[in-house]
Amino acid sequence: MGLVRVLKDKAPVLVFSGLCAGAAYAVYYAHHQQIAEKKVMRQGVINDIKRDRIKRREMQQKEQQ
Repeated sequence: MGLVRVLKDKAPVLVFSGLCAGAAYAVYYAHHQQIAEKKVMRQGVINDIKRDRIKRREMQQKEQQ
């Protein structure tokens, strides 16, 4: 009975701690997910810039011929 009484007394603290830990993990996960998405989006912009440069060079070479 001693253990049950201790758990009853500590239950609100344990539940609150669990909720706080879950919320903290959700924020952590969302933050790192956003960072990963930002890197992917930035890489897409860099690839677009490279494609534009290649197209410009090809157009200039065609004009010179």
